[in-house]
Amino acid sequence: RFCPPQQNSSHLSVYLTRRNLFIGTVAQFSCPVGYKPHGHTTATCEDDGTWSHSPPECHERKARYKSLCFSRIRESLSAIQCPPLAVDSRSMTVTVSSYKFGGVAQFQCAKGFTLIGAEHIHCQSDSSWSEKIPICTIVKCAKIDPPKNAVLLSPPKSQYHRGDVMLFGCLPNHILTGGDFVVCQPDGKWTKIITKCDAFCRHPGVPAHGASTSPPKDYYLVGEKIVYFCPSHDYKLNSENVLTCIGAGKWSRKIPLCLLDRRN
Repeated sequence: RFCPPQQNSSHLSVYLTRRNLFIGTVAQFSCPVGYKPHGHTTATCEDDGTWSHSPPECHERKARYKSLCFSRIRESLSAIQCPPLAVDSRSMTVTVSSYKFGGVAQFQCAKGFTLIGAEHIHCQSDSSWSEKIPICTIVKCAKIDPPKNAVLLSPPKSQYHRGDVMLFGCLPNHILTGGDFVVCQPDGKWTKIITKCDAFCRHPGVPAHGASTSPPKDYYLVGEKIVYFCPSHDYKLNSENVLTCIGAGKWSRKIPLCLLDRRN
């Protein structure tokens, strides 16, 4: 959820810890030289999409020899400078508007990395930055187990990063339907698993002098049947003529035999 943009007066400056107004974003308010904030100087975007506090108002400071004081304050603030920001250029870039008071630094991670910490920080009146320098950690996908009746074919890894692939295959007497791999995405999540391994039975064969009511297939899924008969009246089946695939490579019974009918 998002919070609405902060409505501020012309004198009020707003610094956000995140570019987008997501839940948990902190707004920091400050007034220019010669003005004093009346109210809360920070507000947090709450779970219900509202801000914890309203923005403060900037009231002009009233003091004797105001212009002289303002001049000295401006001079002192202009001398304020925050330290350089050292970042790992392989994983992060930083853009700084100014290292002087009020300057803003914006951080961005390279592809394959995710930002931990504040996206924006600003230079404060005590020559320090408002937040610690964030870090960019490499995107990782959690290990996942192969789908039911499937096995991992690709070499296992201790860690999976952006673009890594897990390849699946089926156990014996199982046939693959759907895709056979997943990919680690930039958000640290795997693509949807559509791998499915269905149990099947191989054709058990046809007895001597016998036949089946339908042409033989390469495989039969669980629940499919084969019906046998003896084409010649001189032969007779010695048992039940229907076989059902009941599991991976398992038929409900042995194939019947066509035995010579001695009554003929």
